[in-house]
Amino acid sequence: MEVSNDVLEYAISKLDGIAGWLTKFGLQSLKSKTTKQLVEEVFSYAPKTSINEVDHFSKQYLDVVEAIGMGKDRWSDIKRFISAKRRRDSYDAELSRYLTKLKKRGYIISLENEQYRLLDPILENYFAAVR
Repeated sequence: MEVSNDVLEYAISKLDGIAGWLTKFGLQSLKSKTTKQLVEEVFSYAPKTSINEVDHFSKQYLDVVEAIGMGKDRWSDIKRFISAKRRRDSYDAELSRYLTKLKKRGYIISLENEQYRLLDPILENYFAAVR
């Protein structure tokens, strides 16, 4: 199977070098013609898969990921977002537990000043597009 360097470079760039998505692209390449369109198909599939994966753990984790993805990247902003979404107050201990679990699972990273960021650039791009 031959693939042009142009398509490979596009795949690496678009899928941000993430091994899992590049593997998915490689597997799909074995089943169909390797084109930039195939890269786009994997790229559109990727955020849905990541979101389903987080949702599988807990709907509350997904709310936190959504908040961060929507630019609510500080503790207080995340807490307000979750409280508004659930129509009830969120507790600090509850939010701390969610953030800790998401960090351990590699979905988010904590920065200075109680600020958080998604580690998966595909999820970041997805939420940036829906903002």
